[in-house]
Amino acid sequence: KDFAYISPIADKEQAVPICEEYDLPVLPVVSKAGEMLGILTFDDVMDVLEEENTEDVLKQGAVSPTQRPYMENKIFNIARSYVIWLIVLLVINTFTGIIVSRFESALLTLPILISFVPALNDSTGNSGSQTTSMVIRALTTENVEKKDYLKIIGKEALTGLITGLIVALFNFGWVMLELNTPLLNVTESMKKTLLEDLHFQNLANGIQYGYMLIAGIVSAALFFGILFSKIFASILPLIAKVFHIDPALMSGPLVSSLMDIMTLLLYFGIAIMVIDSIN
Repeated sequence: KDFAYISPIADKEQAVPICEEYDLPVLPVVSKAGEMLGILTFDDVMDVLEEENTEDVLKQGAVSPTQRPYMENKIFNIARSYVIWLIVLLVINTFTGIIVSRFESALLTLPILISFVPALNDSTGNSGSQTTSMVIRALTTENVEKKDYLKIIGKEALTGLITGLIVALFNFGWVMLELNTPLLNVTESMKKTLLEDLHFQNLANGIQYGYMLIAGIVSAALFFGILFSKIFASILPLIAKVFHIDPALMSGPLVSSLMDIMTLLLYFGIAIMVIDSIN
């Protein structure tokens, strides 16, 4: 067969890239035996495209797609579409609390570390969401084959390396600004703990050395968090595609929750290593 067509058993979403590639007003539906069973018109393809885009937007917002339009849907059905993902994300997010409790020793030594957890989690979560959006869009609109998967992962790894370095350098200066101004409420007890536990009390500018250490820990965690989030977030949609799962299920909220767990492990792991090396 030397013309574009679609199989009757193919997913209807496959009609969209075929029509876009060949600029077809109609797409023949051809059986395995070569018999023409019908056609898909331009309007049919546009309906499929609109339905697919709606599903993708809902899934990326951690909402289970429903069969009816929003204005026609019942309240119970809308609530059910919300609650499933909220429960899944709740269970995943409980691991962040478990991690914090496991690294209590680091927080006792440097309690100020907890102040930077929200910014770290948000930054790496946003980084992962950026990548999933790019990769999912590429899988949806471009002719991405399995041989391209390693190229995608490698591209996002290099992107994460560059992005992480730039953001981490900026973050170092920003954290120093926070610690030295009223932007962050650093109490006298926090300063005392910082000086005594890190043995900086005998240094002329001991508190500044302590602040630089804190900024270094936060920035290192941010760098590795962004790097790994880019890699991890590029792999997830590709794995979904391999197992014939809609890549849009790897939604922003899901990736953000998983990145939170990874970031906390990196953050407190780096903090423990630094504290142990000093003590």
